Amino acid sequence: MNKVLIVEDSELSVDILKILLEKYGLEIDVVENGELALDYYKNSLHKSDPYELIFLDIMMPKKDGQEVLEEIRRIEKTYKNAKTKIIMTTSLDNFDNVYKSFKNKCDGYLIKPILKEKLDLLMKSIT
Repeated sequence: MNKVLIVEDSELSVDILKILLEKYGLEIDVVENGELALDYYKNSLHKSDPYELIFLDIMMPKKDGQEVLEEIRRIEKTYKNAKTKIIMTTSLDNFDNVYKSFKNKCDGYLIKPILKEKLDLLMKSIT
């Protein structure tokens, strides 16, 4: 796994996630809203250099993470072999959001503040 997109509107959350991911030696792009996330995602597919992993915040401006997740999964159906791992990152620790995320086929769900141990476990399980 090499190419990662972080979709997050909080600079602090981006900084924390980048520090925690540092040891994995990933190429990381960052966008601050759902519309940009979809633009970056589509562009990566058009260049045949797709993101392998997306960290996707749920509560964001323009398009929330659930909408972005649904749209990415729809787009993947039109591309052969396109399957991006998506980890939802959020402060929303409630059943409805967790259920909706997994129903929309996310690959993981991390509650903020993101703990190193939980991120490491999740990274091991998806790679």
